[in-house]
Amino acid sequence: MSSIPVNILLLSLLLVVSVSLCFSYGSFTQGCSQIERDALLKFKHDLKDPSNRLASWAGFGGDCCTWRGVICDNVTGHVIELRLRSISFEDYLASSGASTQYEDYLNSSIPEWLYGFEHLKLLNLGSNNLQGVLSSAIGNMTSLISLDLSLNHELKFEGGIPGSFKKLCNLRTLSLSNVKLNQDMAEVHEVLLGCVSEEVESLDLAGCLLFGQLTNHLGKFRNLAYLGLRSNSISGPIPMAVGELVSLRSLDLSDNKLNGTPPKSFGELTKLEKMDISHNLFQGEVSEVHFANLKNLRNFSAAGNQLNLRVSPDWIPPQLVFIDLRSWNVGPQFPKWVRPLEHLSYLDISNSSISSTIPIWFWTMSFRMEYLNLSHNQIQGVIPSKLKLDFTASYPLVDLSSNQFKGPLPSIFSNVGALDLSNNSFSGSMLNFLCHKIYELKNMQVLNLGENLLSGVIPDCWSSWQYLVAIKLSNNKLSGNIPDSIGALSLLESLHIRNSSLSGKLPISLKNCTKLITLDVAENELVGSMPAWIGKRFSSMVVLNMRANKFHGRIPRELCNLASLQILDLAHNRLSWSIPTCFNKLSAMATRNDSLGKIYLDS
Repeated sequence: MSSIPVNILLLSLLLVVSVSLCFSYGSFTQGCSQIERDALLKFKHDLKDPSNRLASWAGFGGDCCTWRGVICDNVTGHVIELRLRSISFEDYLASSGASTQYEDYLNSSIPEWLYGFEHLKLLNLGSNNLQGVLSSAIGNMTSLISLDLSLNHELKFEGGIPGSFKKLCNLRTLSLSNVKLNQDMAEVHEVLLGCVSEEVESLDLAGCLLFGQLTNHLGKFRNLAYLGLRSNSISGPIPMAVGELVSLRSLDLSDNKLNGTPPKSFGELTKLEKMDISHNLFQGEVSEVHFANLKNLRNFSAAGNQLNLRVSPDWIPPQLVFIDLRSWNVGPQFPKWVRPLEHLSYLDISNSSISSTIPIWFWTMSFRMEYLNLSHNQIQGVIPSKLKLDFTASYPLVDLSSNQFKGPLPSIFSNVGALDLSNNSFSGSMLNFLCHKIYELKNMQVLNLGENLLSGVIPDCWSSWQYLVAIKLSNNKLSGNIPDSIGALSLLESLHIRNSSLSGKLPISLKNCTKLITLDVAENELVGSMPAWIGKRFSSMVVLNMRANKFHGRIPRELCNLASLQILDLAHNRLSWSIPTCFNKLSAMATRNDSLGKIYLDS
């Protein structure tokens, strides 16, 4: 028999493989089943769809596998995925460019027949407005790999997660955040133990009205990569078994009632990247042991607990990017362990009992920060002004308020997005701070220098600070007038210069700040008549406080144009007693849900 050429054999083999793949992967699909198509059409008929997202779900006899959010098996035609999650408001604006009312959610109860979709592998109905009681029949959907019913605030399981969930042995992702469970955590563990706990990789039960305590059964969830239990009422200590979650990458237990000391077994979670245990009732000491093997940890949030950090001076922590230890006891010395953190971008150690000075090395590394909060400590000393810090973040936020800093205002922060130096003992002129690189446009949006010992006139250098939205200079020892260049701040919404010994008239240039919502110039020595342009130019004004100055003459009727005004304080001036009758038109002060509406006109 003659031999067959090798190239013909290869060609035949490829042909057989191609045909086999076509049948295996479904090139010859038969379309969705009529039963499933009719069921989906009934679902659409029974729900409200304000944005008409399901417009493609139309016509009898059509192929539902082509409908939006519906994915079918290419061979059998059975529906295997329903992706009907509502888009976020931010995504809606980005995609439509519209500012019209946002109504992308679906509004309905979940029909009983949906639980009969036995081939369904993924069901995502998150972020809609679905309502009613979920049936235990959901346990019949044994093919489910991913179930997301999150952020449907009116959905609930009567009696919590039903025992039928034990049958969902293929489940890898379960997201029920903000679904009302009203269930003890011990019951949750019991229901999910077995095949679910062995396979599930992501479990999100945030805001589900859970209570009770975590148990050592938690350690059975060995494949769990994400565990989210935030915003519940879970109490008691965290069990040592948490250290057995060897696959865990993200843990969120924030906003609960957990107490005791965090377990040292945290240090065994070698894959952990993000941990949030903030706003609980933890007490006691946290040491290096808690971080022993957390080489992958990047985000650590533990604010709002009564914990003491006790580590050796030469401790090198994981390469953290995000640290929030607000209200811990970290002091009294400024922590040296910050220095090795080369990629740190967020640091909050406010209210943490630090009473030392800040070492020079810290200022040279802080330019990498996006957020720096050292407020409400007793930090002392002078901030160096000669350092050159070019912050790499676009709009970094720096809060050094409520400390014991002294000396001149540092010019090193002129290119941050928001700066709070209030309630310190900074003294001297504002000239070097405000007029530093006067022709260089600054990016700062919020500036708070209130409650210091600053003196001299307010420099007339505001033209290079055009992005400012809020300024507070209150309770200083200033003098002179409010400078004309303040009128260059066209984006300004809030101006506070209360109790700062200022004199002269309100500058007419201030009328260019048409976005002003709050104007507080109380307790100064300002003179002149009250400008009528206040009522003409500041249509969004909510708070107008001119108390305890030397304004004289009549109260301008134009103030009646301030339809949004909620607080008006003109007391202790030299104004006439003639109150405009149109003041009864200041409707924002009389709205039923507004407790702020007040007028002060006494002399």
